Amino acid sequence: MEQSVEHDEFYAPGRGSAFAHKANGQRIARVGRLRGNEEAATMITRIWRGWTTPQNADAYERLLLNEVTPGIAAREIAGYRGITVGRRDLGDEVEFVTIMRFDSLDSVKAFAGETYERSVVPPHAREVLKRFDEAAQHYDILL
Repeated sequence: MEQSVEHDEFYAPGRGSAFAHKANGQRIARVGRLRGNEEAATMITRIWRGWTTPQNADAYERLLLNEVTPGIAAREIAGYRGITVGRRDLGDEVEFVTIMRFDSLDSVKAFAGETYERSVVPPHAREVLKRFDEAAQHYDILL
């Protein structure tokens, strides 16, 4: 059952900013399903953040892009739909964010285990991180 909702703004994945969408009362279709409906969300995102010193940022970026993310893909987890990696310079530290996409909570558990909220950070990555989220956040994708 497709439902339409009116939005003043929405986040455009891959563009990094919000865009005004409503013009002349234009409506957009909801990609996910509303809670309370008999249908579940169509996708789950897993969001995690880690911070490095500016001196370790390039090394962590290389590790993340050349080892960690290809290693996740190589596991061929059913329902894993990809990862987006972001980097942000905060002056005295550099923040990294990973946004993983999964078909279901079962797919997330296949990646992270039954205690799926817990962060999955390889030991060699911990060596260059200053700090990191001990738990990942999970969201049902609605739009």
